[in-house]
Amino acid sequence: MRTKPQALTAPAIFTRLILWSTLIALVLISISSAWTYYSMNQLMQITQERREVALGKGLALAIGDLIATRGYAELETNLQQIMGNEAIRSVAVADTSGNVLALLERKPGSDRASPNFSISKLSPPETGQESYLIQKEADSTVLWYKVDFGIPLGWIRMESSKLMNDELLENLRRNILLSVFVLFLGLFISSMLLVYQAKRKAQRAELRLIRHNETLQDAALS
Repeated sequence: MRTKPQALTAPAIFTRLILWSTLIALVLISISSAWTYYSMNQLMQITQERREVALGKGLALAIGDLIATRGYAELETNLQQIMGNEAIRSVAVADTSGNVLALLERKPGSDRASPNFSISKLSPPETGQESYLIQKEADSTVLWYKVDFGIPLGWIRMESSKLMNDELLENLRRNILLSVFVLFLGLFISSMLLVYQAKRKAQRAELRLIRHNETLQDAALS
């Protein structure tokens, strides 16, 4: 009487190992992608803040003498130059009391900046010893920069749009998701190929074992 050989357990263990390895790799890739997105978001925010502070400092250096000498007519020319940056929505210069000396703003959908005479007074914040303050709003950031060269001269208020950063972050998020999907698909296909090859090898090994057992049994019965 021939005995049926026991099924091999190695293929099942190997299959589980590959599947678990794929799952762990996917989790690590997802965590790494999320961390990359978070880090890039933080880096872009820090970069934007530093850029705005640098613009405020440069503008303060350019208009300091104009405020001190009351050359208000030339303020608008300096503001027009900084409004060449399309990310800036508006920029205003006020004296130490908040009285507006010059104000330019870009209307939504327009590339040109025009003077606004409807606002005559601003409310500068309390910055203490700091020379600037950044206020974050829903879709923009507002920089208050103190024009102070030993003597307080006034304030700069600059509002910048976040839309450019939001677009960059959306592209980054889309690229990360696409990369995760491609990596997962590649890992899944590779795992399935390994499982298939392991199964084929196991089947061939099992078939050889069955034939070997049959040969031994035939020899024992003859």
